[in-house]
Amino acid sequence: MPPDVPVATVPQVFGALGIDPNVIDTNQMIFGSAGAIYRHQIGKELISHYFDCGTMLGISTADTYDVHIRVISQVVPADGGLSKIRTETEASAIATDRPGGSVRCASNGRFEARIAKMISAEAGKSAK
Repeated sequence: MPPDVPVATVPQVFGALGIDPNVIDTNQMIFGSAGAIYRHQIGKELISHYFDCGTMLGISTADTYDVHIRVISQVVPADGGLSKIRTETEASAIATDRPGGSVRCASNGRFEARIAKMISAEAGKSAK
């Protein structure tokens, strides 16, 4: 599908996931959030479903700390007039009960895959 179709769907996908976009570059087809704080959930899923921030006393840090998440998606033109979605995420968990307590989180790829799947599904609807 042409690159302009998925680009048009990215804002509604981000909205459905509760991501407030503050990075928009239509020339480079980039859309995302330079960072926002989430607590417990993002896109109606526990944050630990997408990010590993370690554990504290056997409980996922991602689900108990505030998590700062940066997510940027880009629609990249591909061969044959098609397009690909590239998404990068970064996250860190921030302890609210002690100053300076933060830990970097690792993505397991599920969040990026969910974004790509949602954009593809919405773009398919728009192309009909």
